[in-house]
Amino acid sequence: ALPLENQVFSKDTWKVALEKVLSDVSAGYLEKAIKVPGSDRKLRIQLWDTAGHERFKTINRIYYRDASAALVCYDVTRKDTLTNEADDWLKDVRKNAPTHCIIGICGNKIDLTNEIQVTFQDLLDFCQKNGINHYKEASAKTNVGITEIFEKLIVELDENKDKIAELTDAFTRNTF
Repeated sequence: ALPLENQVFSKDTWKVALEKVLSDVSAGYLEKAIKVPGSDRKLRIQLWDTAGHERFKTINRIYYRDASAALVCYDVTRKDTLTNEADDWLKDVRKNAPTHCIIGICGNKIDLTNEIQVTFQDLLDFCQKNGINHYKEASAKTNVGITEIFEKLIVELDENKDKIAELTDAFTRNTF
């Protein structure tokens, strides 16, 4: 088992988890208790990294079934990953996840400043067009913005816990 208490959601964390899992299944898994910002409570979240591979898309729908939140990621160095791939993943999440599923979007690889093709304005336009309130640019490599996007989702999950609890038993387990 991975010692999760002190890990952050970074490239190294995912690399360890994914190396153990991806050779056999389509998703990496990580579980972590995260403190709700502005509170002394912690929520235990389960992260399933479905790797974004098209060949796993059908299997990935299983992971959406009980999701309380989803984070769609795209590569800021490739415009098509926002305009085509993220759009397709967003549609897939909305089609297969519960109606209460909170969706965020994250542009990764902002550390590659000379290669950026997707502007922050592109991200804002995409979010406005698709009704997404949680968005962030980040770098898994340098760990910039990673914590913040998860905190945004955690805060909304906590704020809506009563509504979500009516629809799912996830809050009785404090797991998302």
